[in-house]
Amino acid sequence: MQATPQNLVSWINDLTYLWQQAGLVLDSRAHSVFRKADEILEVTWGNDGYVLNKEKFCSLSEYTSLLENRQYSVLLSDGAILQFSFSLKRNRIIKHRLCWYPSPIDLESTDLEVESITDKILEHMGNGDLEKFIPKSPIRFDYCEADATDEHPEVHMHMSVESCRIPVRTPLCLQKFLKFIVENFYPELHSNSPLITKIKSFPGKDTLTEHQKRKMHINIISGI
Repeated sequence: MQATPQNLVSWINDLTYLWQQAGLVLDSRAHSVFRKADEILEVTWGNDGYVLNKEKFCSLSEYTSLLENRQYSVLLSDGAILQFSFSLKRNRIIKHRLCWYPSPIDLESTDLEVESITDKILEHMGNGDLEKFIPKSPIRFDYCEADATDEHPEVHMHMSVESCRIPVRTPLCLQKFLKFIVENFYPELHSNSPLITKIKSFPGKDTLTEHQKRKMHINIISGI
């Protein structure tokens, strides 16, 4: 099935419901199609004018800001943030942002019954509970045809710092992205479970230049 703007909205809503039914979701945002300049349609959560600050990537301040402003597609029960955003032109995906942003603190199942995650972070900071802080890097897959160069791959993965851009062979569909996250960070969920297999997928394309193929990169073979 073609990844049209309307289909992407439906697929994101379907996977959100699927994960909610499994008890994995604390909060979620409805996705819509937003019209941009130059005939571009953006499928994303309503960001209410919020501007993402690339300079604060992988910082405690960025995490709490995203949380307080509900700048996410899904907030998972462990405090991790998932972001799904796609830009299309004439029903062709030209850009995406797919991000997993883990919670910087270890949360107990009862922590959020009364307090927010931000409150828990401030409480642990005030009490000096350093053992509660578990530094983890966000994982963000960006795709943008317009910005592509040998040193700025068309598709790349960010981790730890904004300047880290590991080349990725193909743009990711929702299923490939979440399968990667589950396999590496939630192995107890199993990547062959309905939480992954029921998510819609769509083919990618080989975007690596010869220069990037000679570097360390993420190679995704199936589904291209």
